[in-house]
Amino acid sequence: MLARAEEIIAACRTFENKYKELLLKVHPENKASAKNLIHYLAYRSLNTKKLYSFLNANGLGAFKDIEDNVMGNLTLIRQLLYILAGKNKTVLHKNRVFPSIESNAYQEKLNLLFGDKDNKGRSTRIMVTQPSLAAHRPSLMEEMMDCGMNCIRINCAHDNQNEWEKMICHSKRIATKKKRNIAITMDLAGPKIRTGSIAPGPKVLHLAPKKDAQGIAKKAVRLGLLPLSAPYPNSDKDYMHIPLAMFLKLVPGDEIVCRDNAGKEIKFNVIDVHEEIKWATCHSSAYLRPGLSLTLLKDTSTYLLGDIPPIQEHLLLKKGDLLNITSKMIDGSPAKYGKQGKLLRPAQIPCTSQEVFKDVRSGQSIVFDDGKISGIIRKNCIDHLQIEITKAKPDGSKLKSDKGINFPESKLKLSGLTPKDKADLKFVARHADVVNMSFVNTPDDVRELFDELKMAGVFNEMAAVLKIETLQGLDNIAAILLTGMQTRTMGIMIARGDLAIECGWEKIGIVQQELLKICRAAHTPVVWATQVLEQLTKKGVPSRAEITDAIMGQKADCIMLNKGDHITGAIHLLDRILVNLETVKEDHRIFKIS
Repeated sequence: MLARAEEIIAACRTFENKYKELLLKVHPENKASAKNLIHYLAYRSLNTKKLYSFLNANGLGAFKDIEDNVMGNLTLIRQLLYILAGKNKTVLHKNRVFPSIESNAYQEKLNLLFGDKDNKGRSTRIMVTQPSLAAHRPSLMEEMMDCGMNCIRINCAHDNQNEWEKMICHSKRIATKKKRNIAITMDLAGPKIRTGSIAPGPKVLHLAPKKDAQGIAKKAVRLGLLPLSAPYPNSDKDYMHIPLAMFLKLVPGDEIVCRDNAGKEIKFNVIDVHEEIKWATCHSSAYLRPGLSLTLLKDTSTYLLGDIPPIQEHLLLKKGDLLNITSKMIDGSPAKYGKQGKLLRPAQIPCTSQEVFKDVRSGQSIVFDDGKISGIIRKNCIDHLQIEITKAKPDGSKLKSDKGINFPESKLKLSGLTPKDKADLKFVARHADVVNMSFVNTPDDVRELFDELKMAGVFNEMAAVLKIETLQGLDNIAAILLTGMQTRTMGIMIARGDLAIECGWEKIGIVQQELLKICRAAHTPVVWATQVLEQLTKKGVPSRAEITDAIMGQKADCIMLNKGDHITGAIHLLDRILVNLETVKEDHRIFKIS
């Protein structure tokens, strides 16, 4: 056992030489952490099962949390083995083990990346993706902070710079009022591979409030009213345009009446007004089209309903169906059949990234919309891929535009930063505390980000979070971390949604746990992301499984919540879960045992 311990320690020294070139470039404040990461990589490269079992059998749990201080723990193990062997009854090397993740330097990293602890003293921070509404409703931002938000996340794939700036201004003003340090993080969209547009349906707005068994509306539909020239927000809410003259008149309490496409009278109640958007509710089911007459009851003035977004169409795909993924920017369309049911042309949909077509091969798998639909690439025809659908619901699954596409078995050569990312980064460098880089696959992606930060004059001032979302990123995690440690403050986001698709559902649990350990060895803060309390956030009621998942998230330094209609309730519950977990650490008497 002593020989095995010495072998592991020697491997640590050998690995230092293996990563010597990267180690030399690491920021001075991260040198010790980088060495510890290298030692952990050496330790996990060897079979330590027998030594682990021997120590446990002798009541020595010396391998517990070894990743935080690898050499310190290994030295301690060697000392214990010498004593057990009776070779030396004294301690050979005094080596006290200090948990680096509890050091002041590590806590400073957490504060920079994810904001300070709130007055409850909760260690795990809560990051919240900002909905479009947060730009127009400062009270929502304040509610999120009151519920426990430590850090705001703005996704550059949605909204625009004007709305981003409003979100940031609201957060800074409210944080100052509450004497809080709320970190501002911004996600660069990255080279997203998604389904392109599908030929739109008619411009009809279907209002469908939830009803009880007797057909009485339980919950009104919330509807956004925009002036004619305003762009539609990038969200799943219902919107319609109204004339500017009418828009300027509206105040809370106003009532608007109109007759829908079927001639049925419906009423809208204005409940909330802002500079760029006004909100109304409706308790009636209705179909609306542009040009309908609107009457403002308070002065009986009439106006014409403006533009309405077209219905978002979809492709219905079943197992065994054929689908063409095209590189041409044309609208997607369903399959076309002849009189005898003969397939004349398969369904088709464009892909937003033309680069992928040169990197994929026949026989490789393809996954759509977070695993809801899967297929096999039967043929790469250069300008399109022929896909056979192998997984879908028995009655068919809907594939819509702007849904993710994954190629788990393909080695894609995508650039880390797109032209849009580089343009957005100029705004991010001026306004945010942290930049989140999506789809980090190689050390070159990290270097590209750092080059841009240097040109913007914020390298070592702006913190960076690198998102690991692919198998390629997993394979290169050591080099990615060591390259990332060239800057003073860096974190990792475990984007579990894409990772689950890439590595397989049966492996995602092991993968996320090992990533946590590797980042702990690098003393690098971690964000636990994707679908945390998703059902609660969107529907208002959590599932038991997602509560357990949120509890597991406490192993990370920060948990990310996505946007949804019930986001404040989700923040509040997550805050209570995390506070209770930390209380249990100090006092195990959470319930009585008779």
